[in-house]
Amino acid sequence: MEYKGNKLAYMAGVLDGDGSFSLIKRSSERSPLYFPMVQLANVSASLIELFRKEFGGSVRIRKPYVAADGHARQQSIGWKVEKKNQCAPTIDSVVPYLQIKKERAEYLLDFCNNHEFKRGCGPLSIDTLFDREKSYLKMRKFNDFPCINGELFTISKRIDNESEEFWSYVAGIMDTDGSFSLKRENRTTGGSKSPVFTSSILLTQTDCRAIYYLVNNFFGGNLMTVKSKSSLNGFCYRFSITSKKIAVKFLQRVIPYLLVKKDVAQELLNFCLTVENVKGGKLMNEEQLLMRNNYYLNICHLNKYGVYKSSLMDLKPLPDNAEGNKAQAESKDSGSVNVASGKTFSLEKDAVL
Repeated sequence: MEYKGNKLAYMAGVLDGDGSFSLIKRSSERSPLYFPMVQLANVSASLIELFRKEFGGSVRIRKPYVAADGHARQQSIGWKVEKKNQCAPTIDSVVPYLQIKKERAEYLLDFCNNHEFKRGCGPLSIDTLFDREKSYLKMRKFNDFPCINGELFTISKRIDNESEEFWSYVAGIMDTDGSFSLKRENRTTGGSKSPVFTSSILLTQTDCRAIYYLVNNFFGGNLMTVKSKSSLNGFCYRFSITSKKIAVKFLQRVIPYLLVKKDVAQELLNFCLTVENVKGGKLMNEEQLLMRNNYYLNICHLNKYGVYKSSLMDLKPLPDNAEGNKAQAESKDSGSVNVASGKTFSLEKDAVL
């Protein structure tokens, strides 16, 4: 599958979704070792290969397993770059496009540029060790999930952004934390059952910054907070599109830049463009029902076998890093959110929040 568009913006979106920026500490006979690491875990071989070709690094298979709580993890592929000579160029390339992990990436890049790493130089001085330990603890704090002040999430300066850079980033975040699906629900009309088929585009994250970036650059969709047992704060943020008209607009813009979920997004777009809404409780005939069912089954198949909707919370961290896969810290300037469970805000063009 050929990737198009702004590659670095796309890769930043992927790292905001499934990546991590970490400062690793390892014991040593002389002095503790502190070194930077950038990691990514995903089931898509093509996605991992994109990063390996662009930035080098190492790749390994992460075997499937079932945790004690019954949670199952698919086999995935882990990619990483470590030490200054690999991490600094990688971070420098993607940091202008990051939204969620920008602050920690900049801090890690600053650490790379201000700390020399020399072999055979003997034990580090107390001052140097103290300085590096402070940096290590600072990197850990980026993963602490702060309390939310409960105020309304503010949306301001909204535009309808059509730039390649923006939609490349959105493609990266959708290829990791997003989903494209078709819902089928039964309804009763006049004593007979007629299924309802609804397009669904979702982006669900524990950190609001990428979603805030999306809704300020795209008109339409809904924003809500939903309960999440796997989130440290007990809830997460969700951007959703169920309107076919808005879905078509979103899909037509993001599909050219998708890598992992391109096929399922294209099938959903075909559904939205081909299938007309059945209004007034009118029952569908056999041909209409068969066409809708075919789209539904195709999309289910693509989501099961062609696409894995992974999230950082679903992935066990690589042995070298337990920091980057925790919930992301809240942005200082991203506004605030009303976290009342299930509250939804319309994000249509003329909506005022």
